[in-house]
Amino acid sequence: MVATITPSVKRLRAFEKIKLAAGTSQEVSFTLPISAMSFINRTGESVLEAGEFIINVGDQQETFELQ
Repeated sequence: MVATITPSVKRLRAFEKIKLAAGTSQEVSFTLPISAMSFINRTGESVLEAGEFIINVGDQQETFELQ
């Protein structure tokens, strides 16, 4: 599947800033709305197209299919 245009390959969709003491870790979760997968088409409209999306968080990666 190919999009009608080539959107940017990597784009910051969300982030969360946390404070950690040295040597500690913390689990962080957040919801990424489906609208975050949209992009601006040639006519300036925000569109959401079906296809494969890859989500990266740090060095972790997950792939999902939007139909």
